[in-house]
Amino acid sequence: MDALSDWLSAQNLSIAEKDGRGRCLTALKPFRPGQVVLRVSPYVAVLESQATVCDFCSKIQELSLKRCSYCKLARYCSTECQRSAWKGGHAAECGILTALRKQQRVPPPSLQLMLRALLKRARQRSKGEPVEPWDQPELIEGLETHRADLSQERLVQLSQMAALLSSFTPKECFASVEEIVGLLAAMSCNAHTICDPEVRTVGKGIFPVIAMANHSCTPNAVLLFEGTMGVLRCTAEVAPGEELCISYVDLAAPAVVRKRELQAGYYFDCRCPRCEAATAPGGSGEDATLGGFPCSACRDGATVPVEQPATSSMRTCQLCGHQAEYSSQEAAATSAGAMAEEASALRASGDAGEGMRKCQAALGLVERTKCSTAGGAVRMKVNDELMSCCLHAQDWSSARNACRAALPAYLVAYKVHEGPLLGLQYYTLGKIEWYLGNVSAAVGALREACRVLSVTHGEGHRLVCDVRQLLSEAEASLRHDQAAENAESRLDN
Repeated sequence: MDALSDWLSAQNLSIAEKDGRGRCLTALKPFRPGQVVLRVSPYVAVLESQATVCDFCSKIQELSLKRCSYCKLARYCSTECQRSAWKGGHAAECGILTALRKQQRVPPPSLQLMLRALLKRARQRSKGEPVEPWDQPELIEGLETHRADLSQERLVQLSQMAALLSSFTPKECFASVEEIVGLLAAMSCNAHTICDPEVRTVGKGIFPVIAMANHSCTPNAVLLFEGTMGVLRCTAEVAPGEELCISYVDLAAPAVVRKRELQAGYYFDCRCPRCEAATAPGGSGEDATLGGFPCSACRDGATVPVEQPATSSMRTCQLCGHQAEYSSQEAAATSAGAMAEEASALRASGDAGEGMRKCQAALGLVERTKCSTAGGAVRMKVNDELMSCCLHAQDWSSARNACRAALPAYLVAYKVHEGPLLGLQYYTLGKIEWYLGNVSAAVGALREACRVLSVTHGEGHRLVCDVRQLLSEAEASLRHDQAAENAESRLDN
């Protein structure tokens, strides 16, 4: 691992061991918000069928990609990339996938990802592929499996997947079913979801070095992607010796939900300051806003969220301490969230109009039952889906209203860590306001979008350049309007 340590040192990073946190990525020098900490390619990656990313060069393509004529799964932006991929290892993978496709046994993406990892490891061991410091097969083999934490049901599931994978894996991969079980377990809690610049999922990848970055609900870094290239960027000031942390879960969820998801997916109990404050007696105002119900006794308070399923429907107001029964609100919040998911499915099937009606019914339920605060996660989820449906239906005014209504929850969830989702929400609002001719409102939203996204994505990112271009046009229009108003005012005087 000396090569990895030397390479990380050149990036001003090091690996440290911390009690209760395992291996950590730590800074060797100060990092500023917006500064790139690490840029690294995946050990292997698998892209979704609708992704617009070349399987070889990893560049995002505006035009359609060309499918491999044999396996029909790999896609490339050019003949050159296709030929290079074939020589670089796709030939072996393609033969396996083509045979499976003819048998109507195409493996799911998780098994395709593991197949690519096993084939690449075999090429590296046979000296058929160079080994980079961040790309060593030993890093894959050293990923935490949490095998002792797995349920018997999960172990059986992984064993079945491993047996299936072993049945079509070439002998030169030298992988037993037992080893594949361990690798699949490691992948399930160490693989990263690859997203496009607007944080839409395009695939999965294994980044063994980035996997050393631990979780925090108040992270100081964010992981985004350039094609399939992972880019770790600071979102806060980081001092030498300080650990670099990202978020593994949705920060807009209350602490009880975040902790449950982290325990289920990553097998640890989060004890970051944000979670500790939320789970202390009396809870936190932030958590009550995100996941509580408006207090039935006082005007400004909200109940403290509790773990579900709860043993009692009694809830306590975080502000005034009033206790009351909220079972009807619990049921209504669950129903409203389910209705938003149904609306999403309707939109995906092409019926955005019915999706809008479903979301409006969900919001009606929220209002009648008071099952979410103005900045609550349930209300945000429904309004976000309503906005998406309205945009598909080209109902711009309703989309603008839904986007505005979702913002309070974003501001609560991301008030400490201004993540990319907050910047993207402002960008969407700015574009809609500009389209509707609300120039002043567009300028305000776009300025906020530019401020946040220039940190999360970087000043030179294509998305940030698009925001700046639209902001420049909006500001010029605003100056023109203000000059015209001033001239008209002088004439009236």
